Amino acid sequence: MALHLQQVLVDVPIANLKAGESARTFVHNLSSRLGIPSTDLQQQFHEILCQVFASALGFWICDYVAVVCADGSISSSDPEEHTILQPAGVLAWCQSTTQELQHKVVAVVKSGATTAAQPDHIIELGRASKTLLAIAEAVRSAMGSSSAAVDDLIHTLQLLQQTTQVLQWLEQQQQQRPGQQPLIARSVSSRSTSGGLGFLNPNTPISPLNPVITNVTTPIEPFGPRTAPSYVSLPAWQQNLTQLRKDTMMANPDRSNPRSNPQGRLFLDDLVDRLLAVSEGQRVVDYPYPDVLGCVEGLFLSGSSSRAWRAKLAVLLYYLLDGGWITSAAPFAQGFQLPLTLVQQWQCHYLMDHASSSSSDSAAAGSSSNLDEACKLLGAIASPATPFRFVEALLSAGRPATALAVQRARCATSGGGSAAAAGVSLSEAHVLLKVQLGCGLLPEAFSKLRRHCSQLPQPERDRQLKALIQQLADWAAAADKPQQQ
Repeated sequence: MALHLQQVLVDVPIANLKAGESARTFVHNLSSRLGIPSTDLQQQFHEILCQVFASALGFWICDYVAVVCADGSISSSDPEEHTILQPAGVLAWCQSTTQELQHKVVAVVKSGATTAAQPDHIIELGRASKTLLAIAEAVRSAMGSSSAAVDDLIHTLQLLQQTTQVLQWLEQQQQQRPGQQPLIARSVSSRSTSGGLGFLNPNTPISPLNPVITNVTTPIEPFGPRTAPSYVSLPAWQQNLTQLRKDTMMANPDRSNPRSNPQGRLFLDDLVDRLLAVSEGQRVVDYPYPDVLGCVEGLFLSGSSSRAWRAKLAVLLYYLLDGGWITSAAPFAQGFQLPLTLVQQWQCHYLMDHASSSSSDSAAAGSSSNLDEACKLLGAIASPATPFRFVEALLSAGRPATALAVQRARCATSGGGSAAAAGVSLSEAHVLLKVQLGCGLLPEAFSKLRRHCSQLPQPERDRQLKALIQQLADWAAAADKPQQQ
């Protein structure tokens, strides 16, 4: 079929239209060779495009748009011919085909069916979304101006492409873990409580919707199969998340500096806030999701596409680590062609959240292991882009040496770590002073304190100098107290 179609396209080239052949004759010649029945001109044209697209010859459609639709000299007084010679003619077909693709993606996400019967199904969906995206971008270029309809279509196709890319990676991971709990499967809970698929609902038009913001999951009744390798049920996962928040509050020894762990804030919250900040229209991060496909549905089928891609992947990685589906960042980085150091930093968000535990001895042992791994990774990958919160968390976890190493890496481009040059606030200066003192670096601590304050304007200089000197005096008094006793 594909070879026959290619020969037909060679025998009836697009160049005929530039040579003066009418659009009606061009479509008739193609239709007769492809066995398409004679109907109205636009329907015949769309059927030709469907056959070309189904044969993976989408480049021909892009060529048609670039050669014919973008050429203002190719026109016709016949209204039907004029329609198919314009970018809008291809746009209408692209919209209807995208709607069909949506139904197929929704079928995978909603059913959670594995691809054993059709091993290349998800790959085909990915290729289809990529081809349609190229066609839509060609249409936008041929129009020469922005169009809301084209922009919405491109946005939808970008989300579809990203979703299928994630599904492909999950399917590859599933094939590498035979006999283990499936990644692409829906739990009983998700099937009965799912609130819809946003703009990918087949009954909605092609445009992103604005869901409701929620970071707190509602209790769900326990269900049969395990929701994840690490948790027996979704309620157990939710309870663990609540306990983690309590643990982070208890692990903060400096009650005078609530910024270090405000209200049991997790590193997960930082990833979520980043996602909501860059993803326009995305206002739902209902963590933990009931299953992996529920996570894919919640993250990738709404919101911004290109700007939020990495932010969505960061939350997905956290979810997969938290659920116990993966234990390393390397396959994730390789699968999505991301810098390994960036993905390892995302991994450290998960490790630091699970680096403290007030529960059982086994949980405490696991927490210590997570902390050790986080220290190892952060010591190797820290850079100026590493969030300062890692420094705070490492100090609170009793690892001032690692905290100091991370801070020095963060200030690698600021002249040896000048606090003022790095834009350090008073609260951060308190943390850094405590880190240096915790490492026994009194001369360095005093030198950095002096440098920091000397570059501040008045009266802020006096205010911060007084606060930091008081902290230094309190530390000295506390260090001297055991000797006095």
